[in-house]
Amino acid sequence: MLQTRKEAPQYSLPVGDTLRITKRHTFRSLVEVAGTLKVSACTPRRKRLLRTCSKVLRQVSFVQSRYSTFNSRYEPCNNVAVDKGSAQVILEPYFIAARDEFLIFCEEQELGNVVKKTCLECHAEAHDTERHFAGTSTDGRLIVVAPQMADLPEDTVGAIFAHEFGHVVDHLYPGRFVVENAEGPSPELVFLRDEAFDDENPRKVQSRIARIRQWEARSEHEIEVTADLIAERVLGHRIGYEGPCMLQGFNRGVRRPKKLR
Repeated sequence: MLQTRKEAPQYSLPVGDTLRITKRHTFRSLVEVAGTLKVSACTPRRKRLLRTCSKVLRQVSFVQSRYSTFNSRYEPCNNVAVDKGSAQVILEPYFIAARDEFLIFCEEQELGNVVKKTCLECHAEAHDTERHFAGTSTDGRLIVVAPQMADLPEDTVGAIFAHEFGHVVDHLYPGRFVVENAEGPSPELVFLRDEAFDDENPRKVQSRIARIRQWEARSEHEIEVTADLIAERVLGHRIGYEGPCMLQGFNRGVRRPKKLR
C-alpha cells in the first residue's frame, strides 16, 4: 500500500466553530461540511465557508487520491440522496485539483493551457448505466458527472476524474498521443512532439494527416486505453478497474477489459 508523502497540514475555517483538519478529522468530514451548503441559497457567511472549504479540499483531495490506495469496494446504489447542487459542491474540488495537474503537464510538454478552459457540469443523465458516472465532450471542453458520483470513495472519484481528463487532453490535442499494442496486455503511450506536426514540411504534413486519420479510426477500447495511459503519464500512478461495476482506481485492479462499456 502506498503511503501519503506527508501528513495533512492543519487548517482552520474562520467561520463559526473552528474545524481543524488533523489525523483525527478525516477528509470525508470536510466533504460533508461542503455538501451541506447550497450554492443557490448561500448567506455571505456560508459563501465564505464554502470558499474556504473548496480551498482546503483542493489542497488535500488529490494528495489522498494520488498517494493513497483505498481497499473499499463500491456496491451500485442508484437512489443516492445527493441533489445536483450538493453533488457539484462535493465533486468540484476533485475536478479542479485534477485539472491543475493536467494543466501543469500540458504546459511542461509545450502544449499550451487550453485545459484550464474545460468546465464541469452535473446532470443525472450521466448515470445512464450502473457503471457510468462521468463523460467528456468530444471537443474536450466539458466534463459531465452524475450526482451519484458524490457517493463513491475518494480514490474512485479521483481516478474517474483522472480518466476523464485523459480524454480531455486526447481530444484537445488530436493525434499527439498514440498507443502501441492497445489491444495487448502491456499497451504503451507515445507522445508526438511539435517537430512531428511541422506544417511547413510537406512530408510531415502528409504524415500528420495520416496520423489524424488513424486517430479518428480508433476503436472504442483504444480510446479508453489512451485516456488511462495519459492519466498515468500525468500522475505517475496506474489506472485499474475492479469491483462489481469495474470502476477506476489508483494502483489496483486490472487493465481495462476489452468488452467494458
